[in-house]
Amino acid sequence: MKQLLLSTRPARHVAFSLLALGLALTGCRSAGQLQHLAAPNLAPAPGSVQASTTQPDAATSASQAAARPVATLVYVWEHSIVYHQPGTRSEGRSHYLTCNGTLLPDVFALVVLPDGRSFAFGTRSQLWGDDGYVPADLVKLPASPTAITSNSLAVGFYLGDSRLAGTPAGWFHARRDGWQAFIDPTRVDAFVQANRLEPLPRQRQAELAPSAKP
Repeated sequence: MKQLLLSTRPARHVAFSLLALGLALTGCRSAGQLQHLAAPNLAPAPGSVQASTTQPDAATSASQAAARPVATLVYVWEHSIVYHQPGTRSEGRSHYLTCNGTLLPDVFALVVLPDGRSFAFGTRSQLWGDDGYVPADLVKLPASPTAITSNSLAVGFYLGDSRLAGTPAGWFHARRDGWQAFIDPTRVDAFVQANRLEPLPRQRQAELAPSAKP
C-alpha cells in the first residue's frame, strides 16, 4: 500500500510559502507574463467624457453644411483721374473707373454704381477739361416687382430701366444710345461682345494727346 506522507513543517512555514507564491504571481502579472488574465471591467468615472467613434449620418452632415456661411463676392469700385499738363491753363483730366482692379471699358454713356454714384462719359474737344467717366449727379433707379429670370442670372445681364427683384446687389446700371441695362461687373466683356459696342471717343480732335490710362 502506498503511504501518504504528511508534511511536518510548522504552520508558519506554510503561510510563508503561500505569501511568496502570491508575490510571484503579482510580479508575473505586472511584467505581462500571464497571457490569459481577464481585463478588469472598469466603469467610467462620473462626469468623464468618452470618445465616440459613431459617424454622423447623411442628414446631419447636410444640415451642418447648409448652416455654414456662403461667401459673397465683394465688388470694389474706384474712380481715378490722370492729369495732363497739371497746374497750367491747358490742364486736362482723364477719368477712369475700375472694379476690383479691372478697368471699365469706354463703352457706356452713363454708369450708375450700386451705391448710387453716377458717372457720365465725357469727351474733350480741347486740351483742357475732362474726359472719360466724370462724376455726375446721383441717379435713383426704380425697382420692379418682377423677378429676374434664371437666364439673366446665368448670362450676367439684362436690358431694362428698372432693377428687377432678385437682381444681385453688386450689379451696376449702364445706358447708351437709348438702351439701359443692369450688368454683372464680371460679365462686362460678354455684354460688350453680345451688343457689339464700340468705344466712345475721349477726344474730338486728332491733334489732342491721347488720354493716358491709370
